[in-house]
Amino acid sequence: MDHFIRISNVAVRTFDTPIKWSHRPKRHALVSETAFYLWSDFQAGDRPNLARAESRARGRLAQVANQLELPGSLDQTEVTMAMRLAHRMAQYAEGFLVPGSVEIERRLPGIGWISGGLPDITAQARSVGIVLSEVKAVDRPFRSVDMRQMVVYAVLYFAQHRRLPACLSVVNPLKGAAIEVGTDEFFADVVGLPADEVINHLLIEWSAAGVSP
Repeated sequence: MDHFIRISNVAVRTFDTPIKWSHRPKRHALVSETAFYLWSDFQAGDRPNLARAESRARGRLAQVANQLELPGSLDQTEVTMAMRLAHRMAQYAEGFLVPGSVEIERRLPGIGWISGGLPDITAQARSVGIVLSEVKAVDRPFRSVDMRQMVVYAVLYFAQHRRLPACLSVVNPLKGAAIEVGTDEFFADVVGLPADEVINHLLIEWSAAGVSP
C-alpha cells in the first residue's frame, strides 16, 4: 500500500477540474459507459452516435445488470453528463495519445486460468510508447486494485507480443485526473526488480497447469 500511495502521489496528472454526478447512483455506470463509447466515436473521427453508444454500454453492463438501474433510455440530464465526460476524455487523449493510434477494447488472449483481457485503450503515447489504459469515471480516489488490473493486462500483452507496454494508465474523466506510470518505474518501485523479469515470472506462474487465483 505504501508503494501505491507513493506512485499515486507522483504519477497523477490533472487535466481538468473535478465534477460531480447529478443523477441516481445506479445509473452512473450506464452514463459513464455511454460516455466512453461516445468518446470512441470522437477519436475515430466519427459523428457521435448516442443510440449506438448507449446500446454498446448496455451490452457491456449486461453481466451486472442486477446491480444497476438499466431500464429506460438516458434522460436529458444523463445525456448531457455523458457528452461532458466524453469531451473530457477527448481532452485527455489530445494531450497524451497519438492521433490514429488508439484501439478501443483490443482483446488480449488468455493464459492459464486467465480467460483474457480487454483494456479500454491500447495506444501510442506521445514520447512514451505503447500505453495500456483503463477508464474509470468514479467518484473516488485511485486505488491499488486499479493498478493490479493493469498488471494483469501488462502480463497478457507481454504474452501476446513478447514486449512490454511502456506505460500503464488509469483515467478518471469525472475527477479530471489520470495515473500515468512507466511500466519499468512501476515494478522497480513496487517490487524492486526490472519489469521484464517480474512480468516473465508472472507469465510462467499463471500459465502453469493447475494454478488458479
